[in-house]
Amino acid sequence: MAANERRFQTYDLFKLIVAILLLLLLLWLLFQRPAAEPIAAGPTATPTTAPPPASPTPGPATPTVQAEAADGQLQLSGTAAPGSTVQIVIDGQPAGTAAADAAGRWSFTAPAEPGDHAIVVNALDAAGAITASSAPLSLSVAAPIAAPEFGVEVAAGALDITGTGTPGSQIRVTVDGRASEPITVGADGRWSFTAEAVAGEHTIAADALDAAGQVAASAPPLKIAAPAPLAAPTLDLPAGPLTAGSLALQGSGAPGSTVQIVIDGQPAGTARVGPDGRWSFDATLTAGEHTLTANALDDAGQVAAAGEPAALSVGDAPATAAAPTLDTPAPPVRAGRVRLTGTGTPGSTVQVMIDGQPAGTATVGADGRWSFDATLTAGGREIGVNTLDAAGQVAAAGAKTTLTVGAAAAATPAPSSASACRPGDPEAYGEDRGEVWLVDRCDNLSYIARQTGIDLNALIAANPQVLDPDLIYPGQVITLPGR
Repeated sequence: MAANERRFQTYDLFKLIVAILLLLLLLWLLFQRPAAEPIAAGPTATPTTAPPPASPTPGPATPTVQAEAADGQLQLSGTAAPGSTVQIVIDGQPAGTAAADAAGRWSFTAPAEPGDHAIVVNALDAAGAITASSAPLSLSVAAPIAAPEFGVEVAAGALDITGTGTPGSQIRVTVDGRASEPITVGADGRWSFTAEAVAGEHTIAADALDAAGQVAASAPPLKIAAPAPLAAPTLDLPAGPLTAGSLALQGSGAPGSTVQIVIDGQPAGTARVGPDGRWSFDATLTAGEHTLTANALDDAGQVAAAGEPAALSVGDAPATAAAPTLDTPAPPVRAGRVRLTGTGTPGSTVQVMIDGQPAGTATVGADGRWSFDATLTAGGREIGVNTLDAAGQVAAAGAKTTLTVGAAAAATPAPSSASACRPGDPEAYGEDRGEVWLVDRCDNLSYIARQTGIDLNALIAANPQVLDPDLIYPGQVITLPGR
């Protein structure tokens, strides 16, 4: 009996499990049927019409974006869920929103600032919350191409054209209708071009080109006149023999032009050509062989035409004449004829100056001595001596000395008796000072000759200022030759 009871309980559990499985299968079939297909109410239900299908509700979609820069604007476009709103973010900053049309297309325009940009588009829900975002888009916007600016210089037979423009852009230069190859503007915004400058007027234009090689901007054309090329100047070689020192160079050239003088390959200076077509330049040359060239310079200081080199031989400079010296006469110096003496270069000519005026000349003897009889008036007299060259010009100036010249001495009266002039009397006779004798009241040349042992004739010849050998005056200075 117990065994039968257990069999019935097992059978009931089996039926329960089967019933649950059938119920689950029915539910699964029910949810797998299309929503538009009605579920039959029973074998007798026959529907006459089917209900209309429900409108699908679009879910969130990831937007897309593409961009291009043109005419200073960013043209943005892309896709998103139809009828949805997208937010455009440029470089991390919201730039605005756009609505997708029924086909899911949207567009947006923003200013195109030069530089690199990152663009992201966000899908927004009805509350303005971000539901999806596009992948970032990187875009580089080039700076707008500016009209070039330029200037022109004419130098050395060429038109040097330089200007500015947008860095990295290309410039086309047109000279008298002839266009150049494109010139790339450097990173510093500078560009340059050189064209031949034939004599006459030229018209120059410059255009900035875009990436397609079309003219994006133009500069106003310039007109410039190119002068005829300068001719090389001539150089007149000086006649020799030449000696080291200052030398005047001369030549001819285009009036008003500048001549550059080059000595041994080094520029020595410039000279301006006069209206008569002549130029001159004072050069300093050392002894030896030299090469001289005269070049024509343009307004920029560049060599426009080079002359033919010329050889020049220069000898040693003459020896410099030595300045003479002046012996200071022994005092007292009296007005009248005074013999001046000194030293100098043997054979040279000494010029004596009294109070700034030439008084005469003397020749230096083989012993290096010179003398000159000057006539001096009472007072302070400035005495100077110079060495003259062969042309009579001052080659060397000596020192100047100021002499105090006293009044002329009165004539020595004739002694009344022999006892008045006793030989050896220091109060009556003069003083032997070696090279000169200082006269006192009882002196005469015969007495001085006896006292010094000098021949009287030699003594007279050495003192031409003494007109009468027996009549000399106290205070006079008598030269003692041979001392």
